[in-house]
Amino acid sequence: MIFGVSMMKNEEDVAYHTVKHMISQGVTHFVIADNLSTDKTRTALLDAISECKNAVALIFSDDSLAYL
Repeated sequence: MIFGVSMMKNEEDVAYHTVKHMISQGVTHFVIADNLSTDKTRTALLDAISECKNAVALIFSDDSLAYL
């Protein structure tokens, strides 16, 4: 079992490819904080994870100002 941990904000353009790459490297479990995204970052993450039968993800909203 390999975990990937990340925080993202407005990463719609790279979120899908980042997760797919991590899966190709053996990551099966994800913990991702979506930090106040205003784009479709969450949708891109869910799309990538849903394409892998073995992937498990916790994607949560992080409302703390972490990125400017």
